[in-house]
Amino acid sequence: MSDSSVVWSSIPAEQIRIRSWDDEDGLVAVYDTRTGDTHLVEDVAITLLAMIRQSPLGVEALADQLAGYFHATDHEAIQKFVGATLLQLRDLGLVTETTR
Repeated sequence: MSDSSVVWSSIPAEQIRIRSWDDEDGLVAVYDTRTGDTHLVEDVAITLLAMIRQSPLGVEALADQLAGYFHATDHEAIQKFVGATLLQLRDLGLVTETTR
């Protein structure tokens, strides 16, 4: 999943509605206005969406930014987590991948 030629982009912000509650489960509801579907995702997925909304990025760059955000040190594990999360978001139609 660390193919450096692949970058990830978010669907436009106006096409989704995000709602979170002040509980400790770390889950966020995402409503897709295009499809009418509502998805329950981890809050870190929303962090990734925000990162790629600013600029399309690859898994490595996202992992670097996420590591700094969470003060994590196991870069390989972070890359795997980011890759898996992006695949889940892609399957939900919330992100797309393109080749540079």
